[in-house]
Amino acid sequence: MLFASLLLSCAGRTERSTRPANATPIFHTITLIDADTQPATEPALPPPPAKEIPPPWYPVPTITTTNLFIYVGGEVKQAGRFNWVDGLTLTNAIATAGGFTDFADISRIDLLRGAGSIERYSYSLIIRGLTNNPTLQPNDRVLVQKRWW
Repeated sequence: MLFASLLLSCAGRTERSTRPANATPIFHTITLIDADTQPATEPALPPPPAKEIPPPWYPVPTITTTNLFIYVGGEVKQAGRFNWVDGLTLTNAIATAGGFTDFADISRIDLLRGAGSIERYSYSLIIRGLTNNPTLQPNDRVLVQKRWW
């Protein structure tokens, strides 16, 4: 009997809606026209107005490099990057780096040119005048080798 009353109460129930009675549907029909078959009667978006871009209100920095450098490394007392000046020689660059350390092999000084070539010099031959004292160019690297005695 309980089951029959539940069945009758469910069968007599009407369907309820949560939307208001005077609600209008929000869906509308949109018709798309293919641009190849029919020309548009008006442009979709007007073209943007042509305007000049004003110059920036702040000064634009310009970076110019006027300092050129050489690099001295290996067995020197103060290895690093030094300013290049016109007429700088290999012996001047080593003196600028503080001279040789106790472990330097002064007969094996490599000069790596900025263009990619490698030249080997001996400090003692340069001092005695038996070979030339090369003039350095910007971006040259001087590398004093270590003595293995």
